[in-house]
Amino acid sequence: MEILHMNPNSIIAIAMSVIAILQIILGALSLKAEPNHLLGLRLPWTMKNKKIWRVSQRIMFVTSCTTSIGILIVCATVQNNPVLILVLSMVLLLSNVIAVCVYTYSLSKKEEYNN
Repeated sequence: MEILHMNPNSIIAIAMSVIAILQIILGALSLKAEPNHLLGLRLPWTMKNKKIWRVSQRIMFVTSCTTSIGILIVCATVQNNPVLILVLSMVLLLSNVIAVCVYTYSLSKKEEYNN
């Protein structure tokens, strides 16, 4: 019954911390995976080309680790403002995904990855 009396700030911070840790674990697992429909950065240009797939998984893992550390710092430092924790965490996550998608798309257009 103690969980029912938790501070909303604590619940959001715990949830975002769990998401950050899962992001690192899934990113590490995707490093070993071949192109598939379950795990990894599954975009049309990553699914077509194994070189782009491998590069995109490495890039996504590194940036996801950095983003996850940022989320954990936000969760540890922002006090009594669950909305701010949620907004900052979502901004970090979305900016990471957008940046990686744009970068991997630009790589897919380079001739060295299309041979």
